[in-house]
Amino acid sequence: MEILCVYIRTNAPWDMDFDVPWDTETPGPFKRPRADIQAALTVIGRRAPDKIALERTKRFELDLRFADLGGADLRDGDFAQARFWRSNFQSAGLMGTTLKVQTSGTPISQTPSLTKRVSMQTPIC
Repeated sequence: MEILCVYIRTNAPWDMDFDVPWDTETPGPFKRPRADIQAALTVIGRRAPDKIALERTKRFELDLRFADLGGADLRDGDFAQARFWRSNFQSAGLMGTTLKVQTSGTPISQTPSLTKRVSMQTPIC
């Protein structure tokens, strides 16, 4: 998974100075990630529960910081323990996506307020 994360960060970096999703004066065309980036995200999102458990045991985190995930289809994917700091989620499909972090024994994804926000496809940056 680490190689796929590096591939995504390297090949789909988000340039916050150039690609500002909230800039209404210079709207760009709706875009989707390249096919290879979408395929890598799909593979990461479909990893098996035993692999996710192994990642937690070894304290590995999916590092997708600074990635341009705008328009990506992340629906029903499991991105547990992923780091998305300063990533672009504009128009990304997040319905059913797991974005949980273990805190004091209760996964955040089981908190109704966060689950509601994710299901409404709110950008998470």
